[in-house]
Amino acid sequence: MRCLTTSLAAMLMALTGLSVPARAQSAGTRIVLAQGRKGAIAARRQENQFLRHLDRLQRMPPEQRRRALNALPPERRQLFERRLEEYARMNPEQRERLARELDNFRQLPPERQRALRDTRRKLAAMPVPRRRQIARELRNLRGMDDEQRRARMDSSEFKERFTDEERQMIGDLSSVLEPEA
Repeated sequence: MRCLTTSLAAMLMALTGLSVPARAQSAGTRIVLAQGRKGAIAARRQENQFLRHLDRLQRMPPEQRRRALNALPPERRQLFERRLEEYARMNPEQRERLARELDNFRQLPPERQRALRDTRRKLAAMPVPRRRQIARELRNLRGMDDEQRRARMDSSEFKERFTDEERQMIGDLSSVLEPEA
C-alpha cells in the first residue's frame, strides 16, 4: 500500500503541477515529440523508474535517506526532496484519496490512460502561473459533486477564464479526481 500511495502521490503531484519543474517536463515533452512512440516508451520507463526511487527513499530510515539523497546530482536531489516533503505534509485522508484516484486511473482503458498522461505532459509544459491557476481550479472542482462540476465548467466565467485546450485538460483531469470528504 505504501508503494501504491507514494507512486500515486508523485503521479498526481505531477498531474496538478505541484512539484514538477516546468523545464524538466517540457524537455521531456520535447524528447517525446521528437522521438515519437519510442520516446514515449522511454519517457514512461524513466517516470516509472523515478517513482520506484521515490518509493524506496520514502521507506528508508532518515539517515539512510539523507545519504542516498546526498549521492544524487543537485537538481535531481531537489526534485526528490520536494516530492518527499509534499508527501510527508499530506494527512492520512489525503493519502487515501490519492490511492483511490490511482486505482480509478488504473481501471481506465489504456487509451484513456494515455490521454490523461498526454494531458499531464501538456499541463507540465505550461508556464507556472497558468499551471497554478489550473491546479487551483482542479482543487475547487474536487469539492463539487458531478452536477456542480458540470455547471461550473459550463459557466461563462469558466469559459472566459480558460482556453478551449485548458478547459479540455481540466475536464480530463477532473474525471479521475475523488471528491473531498
